[in-house]
Amino acid sequence: AASDVYKRQVLAVPVNVPAGGASLRTAVAVHPRRWFKLPASWVDFRMVVRTPEEAQTVFERRLHPTNRLEDRGWFEVDVDLGPWAGQALTLEFSTGAENVHGTSLWSAGWARPRLLGAEDGVGDPGGPG
Repeated sequence: AASDVYKRQVLAVPVNVPAGGASLRTAVAVHPRRWFKLPASWVDFRMVVRTPEEAQTVFERRLHPTNRLEDRGWFEVDVDLGPWAGQALTLEFSTGAENVHGTSLWSAGWARPRLLGAEDGVGDPGGPG
């Protein structure tokens, strides 16, 4: 729940989605040094597509690697931007934490995002996407 987030940090990135559509691929993780630190803090990851007309959350995940072994590691994210084909928009990548101990920029983060279009095989069952 967004209301239980101590602090949210947002990076806004302008993107022109190709007319043929695209997929955005990245990953999220909590740094291994935070897995065993106390007090523990979960981290919420969220990606929002923002246009002049709307803001739509397209990805959300909460990781709590101190308490959940299955939350340790990188987790791939693949978001279809086809509904916004041919549009200029802003992608907001954000993290939110349970407490001040999870808000450091060194605690958790996103992998470098990659925008893959039709030429990369996205949407083509025979392609690599």
